[in-house]
Amino acid sequence: MVAPSLAAVSEPAQLRPLSFDLTSPDGTDAAIQAAFEDAKEESLLFIESATARIAQNEGGDAALRELQAFLLYLLSHVERDPGLAIAADDLFGAAAAIRNGFESGRLTIDMRSRRLLNDAAQRFRARLRTARLRKEAVRSI
Repeated sequence: MVAPSLAAVSEPAQLRPLSFDLTSPDGTDAAIQAAFEDAKEESLLFIESATARIAQNEGGDAALRELQAFLLYLLSHVERDPGLAIAADDLFGAAAAIRNGFESGRLTIDMRSRRLLNDAAQRFRARLRTARLRKEAVRSI
């Protein structure tokens, strides 16, 4: 079975697990960028938690939809970066493959699947650290 792509899953979760609070008392670009850096770190913590839940078969399809919604939300707030988009799609695909394995009756995941998920999460983490905030995102928050 081919894992679905990030944008292909129907009925994504309708939540925003992390709210980017990019307001600053003085409204300077430096303060907004600092808030964005903090939000990226919180994002990484959320993604680590979500992928761990999926790997442990906790949360079912809801955990996968939360990860999908979060990745799409995050991608909509950063400048376009094909590498980041591919890393997000790989991360989601690896998580979906593990989830599909549990649905087909496996009780545990094999080391290859776990390694694929960990590698995809590591690539996404590296790409996210270099992501830049979209100027339009500041106005939409």
